[in-house]
Amino acid sequence: MVGLGCSWPSAISPRADDRVPVIAAELAAAEAGNRTVTADQVAHRYDVSRRTGERLLAAARQHLQQRS
Repeated sequence: MVGLGCSWPSAISPRADDRVPVIAAELAAAEAGNRTVTADQVAHRYDVSRRTGERLLAAARQHLQQRS
């Protein structure tokens, strides 16, 4: 909410989403095959908005970084 000074504490992590590891695996396979995965593709596959697709893709990238 804009103007109310609300912010999320950094200690709170986003809720677990079963789609993230699946997208992370797809992302890793795509990178190995020199392909890309776009937010639009993720949004279409999971029937979500493009913004949610962007968030899922970002979470999948973070998931991959944590595993390294």
